[in-house]
Amino acid sequence: LKEGQPSQLERLRERGQAQLRGGAQALATTMVIRNLPDTCTTQVLVEALCSTGYFGQFDFCYAPCNIATGACHGYGFVNFATPEAAAAFREHWHGRSRLHDVTMAGPLNVSFAKFQGKQANVNAWRSPAGRRIRNSALRPFIAVA
Repeated sequence: LKEGQPSQLERLRERGQAQLRGGAQALATTMVIRNLPDTCTTQVLVEALCSTGYFGQFDFCYAPCNIATGACHGYGFVNFATPEAAAAFREHWHGRSRLHDVTMAGPLNVSFAKFQGKQANVNAWRSPAGRRIRNSALRPFIAVA
């Protein structure tokens, strides 16, 4: 890789097609958070991120919820601006048993998401199922650049 040239993961991320393979974890920016309580929404997750020092460090956040009940499916996605911010988040949040004043039954499990980068996450959310969501409270947070 020549200096100043983007890596393959960075090129795929720009096109919204990035997926982690092999040793690419050092470049990962998107994390999946498992074991979220059923009361968690995207807004609650964004507030929790901001209150723990990550304000301005992420550009995509989504906690999928049941459209009929509003209950969280138990997982969420966060894309960070840099791999360093993502790694710090994982170190800070993995194993936590509280989320924004809610005590949970089990600890959070934070790991690398399959799709990496803001555009890849936006593309995944814009699937036919995602486009059917009319309730703005159930949609993801997407930062405008």
